[in-house]
Amino acid sequence: MLLTLPNKLGGYGLPRPELNARVVPSKTAGKFSTRAFYTCDLFWPDHGLAVEYDSTQFHTGSAHIADDSRKRNSLALMGVKVITVTTRQLYDERDFEKATSIIAKCLCKRLEYKNPGFTAAHMELRSRLL
Repeated sequence: MLLTLPNKLGGYGLPRPELNARVVPSKTAGKFSTRAFYTCDLFWPDHGLAVEYDSTQFHTGSAHIADDSRKRNSLALMGVKVITVTTRQLYDERDFEKATSIIAKCLCKRLEYKNPGFTAAHMELRSRLL
């Protein structure tokens, strides 16, 4: 919601991604993968962009880190760019805005704040969601 809601509602107005999208490894990537498909948290197939949320709850420990690494490597072989957002980045307004700027650039979009009430709406949205 932070990424895709319009500015007047406190979002950044980016295009909607597919949520929990299944991405099947290509033949080349499949040689290095042990999975029939990967699930990307957010995926823009037209731009070959995935955003993965690495929470502290599900992405710590050597086994999870290794799984995440294999997933990103397979996606890279398929030409998918992967942006990672951590819990710390999500909760830190400046870090999240930096990550959002990178996502927007990969989507060939400019972050624009046309609505003069954006900052207040954005803070309210963050407060409600986080």
